[in-house]
Amino acid sequence: MKKGVYFIAGFVAAILVVLGIFAVTKLEKEKKSPVENYTEKNTGTDIKENAEKLQAPDSGLVKDGVAEFVYDSPVINNDIRHTFSAYDLVDGVDILTQTKYPLEYFGEEPTTTEVQHYFDENRFKEEMPELYEAHKNMFDSGLSENEIWEISDQYKAAKEDYMVPVEYAKCYVFFKCSFENLSEEENEINVNSLRGMITGDDFTYYMWADVCYFDSSQHMGDEEDRKSYYVYTLQPGETLECIIGIEVYHSIRRTDVNVPDLDSIYFGYEDVEIYTDFVDKISPYSPVYGKYVFKVADLKEMED
Repeated sequence: MKKGVYFIAGFVAAILVVLGIFAVTKLEKEKKSPVENYTEKNTGTDIKENAEKLQAPDSGLVKDGVAEFVYDSPVINNDIRHTFSAYDLVDGVDILTQTKYPLEYFGEEPTTTEVQHYFDENRFKEEMPELYEAHKNMFDSGLSENEIWEISDQYKAAKEDYMVPVEYAKCYVFFKCSFENLSEEENEINVNSLRGMITGDDFTYYMWADVCYFDSSQHMGDEEDRKSYYVYTLQPGETLECIIGIEVYHSIRRTDVNVPDLDSIYFGYEDVEIYTDFVDKISPYSPVYGKYVFKVADLKEMED
């Protein structure tokens, strides 16, 4: 009997250790994008070869200027028809004075610019080479756990002096859309699960652009209620017609004109299959290739 108890206790302890390692690893990875994590750890030949073969993405969702699909996902309800019929663009310098999109429908008050802080690694490496190398090699130097923590804390503190602020202008892209509940039961749509994706010419570099505007929220009450600001409960057979919007940074703008390059902006759901292929080192991670993603420029322009 005691052997059975010891075995069960040992088994439970092993599971807790594995879960602990997974949690720590997950937290570390969430500090960086999948691309950053991949770049640090992988230089697979298959990835590079496939990246060179990438063509301009086209999910085929847009017909006659309108994108329509029923999202099929194991984690998000798939009984809702999504329709995106037009887009509109507002420069960030005008966002606080324009009246077409009331400020009350932004999840948070919009701003004309955004300050991002970037680590000047090259200057850090030149001015603090010993700490840089110690941190870089601390897991391969036979150091104790306490010594590793000490180096890590020193590096983190010193790094603060090498964060460079960069101010970006913003623009806002709005979508005229509808969500139809095809089910005979209530369904929830979380419009914040949709994401803008800003890509480069080779389609492997990308930035996320989150939903920041929703003009049909059912949760505009106190602070606690507004935590569900982007969630809408659809009644059986109900169709919600609404406007949602995303904010886009200046970093993807053209250099010759004061508007974003719409060919670089995509919108839709992140595709689990694409991420799986990335993890399996079949192809580079580029969310714009998702089957529920479309190019904004392919939509009709919204009429005033």
